[in-house]
Amino acid sequence: MKLFHNAIFYRPSAEEPVCRAMLVDNSKIIEMYAEKPNLSGIEPVDLQAAYIYPGFIDTHTHSFEGGLYLLGVDLGKAIDLNDVFQILAAAKTLSGKVIAYNFDENRIVEKRFPTAAELDRIYPDIPVLLRRIDGHSCAINSCAAIKINWEKSLPAGFSGVLRGSWNSQASHWFHLDLNDETILLAYNRAAELGASKGYTTIHTMVGDVRSSQNHYPLLQGNSNLFPLEYILYPQNFNLDQAMEFGSSRIGGCLLADGSFGSHTAALHLPFDDQPDNRGMLYHSNDFWLQFIRSAHTAGLQVAVHCIGDRAIDQILKCYETVQQESPKDLRHEIIHNELTSDQMLDRE
Repeated sequence: MKLFHNAIFYRPSAEEPVCRAMLVDNSKIIEMYAEKPNLSGIEPVDLQAAYIYPGFIDTHTHSFEGGLYLLGVDLGKAIDLNDVFQILAAAKTLSGKVIAYNFDENRIVEKRFPTAAELDRIYPDIPVLLRRIDGHSCAINSCAAIKINWEKSLPAGFSGVLRGSWNSQASHWFHLDLNDETILLAYNRAAELGASKGYTTIHTMVGDVRSSQNHYPLLQGNSNLFPLEYILYPQNFNLDQAMEFGSSRIGGCLLADGSFGSHTAALHLPFDDQPDNRGMLYHSNDFWLQFIRSAHTAGLQVAVHCIGDRAIDQILKCYETVQQESPKDLRHEIIHNELTSDQMLDRE
C-alpha cells in the first residue's frame, strides 16, 4: 500500500474536512486523512504540493480518428502553402496513405486549400487526405479521387476540395483497409493523450455511417491494452447491431448538418459572407423521424450532431414527436449545438 501526502486533494464538499493524505492499495482508495498519519509498513509518496482530482470523464470523443490523425501529419503550424507542401513531403504513410489534419485555410497566407494538382506534384501515386480542422471539409489528390468509389459524381469543376457528403465519404475511405495493429495503435495513441490530461474514462464513437463496426468487438477484446477505460457507442444507423453489442445508445456524430467553418451548418438565415448559402441538411425530416422513432421504441438513446439552428430545429421536432407518442426517460441528445434561439432552449 502507498500513502500519498503533501498535496491538495479535491473534496466534493467544502463542509468535509480538509484531506492531507490518502491511503491507496492497488489503485483503490482505502482511506483519506485530515492529517498525515504515522503508518508502519506503508510506502510514503510525497506529491510535492500537487493538486489531486478524481479522474476526468470525457463523454464525447472520436478516439479512432483522433488517434489516427495523431499518427499522421499535423498542419496546425503551417503559415503558408509552401509550409504545407514541405510538411506533407516529409510525411510517413499509414497503410499506404498520407493523412494530414488540423489544416485551417484562414491561418495561412493564401487563405485557401491546396488543389489536387498541387498535391499531385508531391504524391502522384499515393492517396493524400488533407482534412480541415473542423473535419467538415478536406482536400484530396487525384490518386485518391480515382480510387474512391463515389456514391455520386464529384462536383462540377472539382479541384480537390470537398464538403458535405463528399467530404464524409472521402475521409471515411481513408479510415478503411487498416489492419488490427494500426487500429489498436490509433486508439492507444488517443488513450495515451487522454490519460496525460487526467482522464480515466472516455466515451468514444465507434465506426461511422458507411463503415462496419469491426472496431467494436476488437476494442471489447483488447480493453486491457489501454491506459484508461473506453465506453463504446456504435456510430451508425444500424439499430439491430447496436442492441447486439449491448449498447444503450446509438449515434454521437450522426450528422444532421456540417459546420460554420466549412459553411455547411444548416441555418434559417444565410451566412453573412455567403448571402445565397443557408448551409445544408444532410437528411430529410422523414428519414430522421423514422430512425429516431425506431431507436426510441427499442429503448436506445439517440445522439445527433447539429450545429446550425435549422438542423437543431429539425432534430428537436423529431425528439418531441417520439416522446409525445411514447414517453420514455431516454434523454436523446443534440451534440455540438452552436446556434440556438431562446425559444429552442426553452423547449422540453
